Amino acid sequence: QNNVPSPTSAPSCAHMAGELDNALKRVGARAVCLNARENEVDVDFHVHRAKGFNQRIDELMPDMVVADLKDVHAVADVVKVCARLGLRVAVKGGGHHPLRPGSPRRSVVLDLSEMRSVNVDANRMTATVGGGARWQHVNDALIAHGLVANGGACPMVGVVGFHLGGGIGFNSRRRGLGVDSWLEATVVLANGRIVTVRAPNAHSR
Repeated sequence: QNNVPSPTSAPSCAHMAGELDNALKRVGARAVCLNARENEVDVDFHVHRAKGFNQRIDELMPDMVVADLKDVHAVADVVKVCARLGLRVAVKGGGHHPLRPGSPRRSVVLDLSEMRSVNVDANRMTATVGGGARWQHVNDALIAHGLVANGGACPMVGVVGFHLGGGIGFNSRRRGLGVDSWLEATVVLANGRIVTVRAPNAHSR
């Protein structure tokens, strides 16, 4: 007999989505229960949002995905509510990871695919990149200024996830790991607090 607990039921998921509703309305985002079938086209679309590139683990689905997040403040608002409700939070940037984000019980995937802005400062030779940007977005922006990043070669890989693994690319022999090129990062902690961390020698580069 299979003793693995069954995924959270649709009504429970709907209740959790309702608890998130006020925070989501404030930031223009929305939660979709992936085990509800009221609108199969809409749900199927967001099931795709919750997936990573590894389709061999399709059965491990989170309860819901939060979509249309636009900035770090929106992410922080949602994380605060999830912390209060005791929900497990996973983040999907580019989705290029061998494991699916989230777990089958009381979990929420924050889809950052709308946060793909890339702002280039050609004079300083720096770029400010959103958490959902992929290398295709960064490379397109840099090429317009005659610049190249110490980054990945595959255009569909997420920039943040690439660097969280250190970041080995074509320029690594000369420039080191991709993460060595970071000057600062703005992140949301598990309690919803926003912090910005800077490299010790960021201003000397």
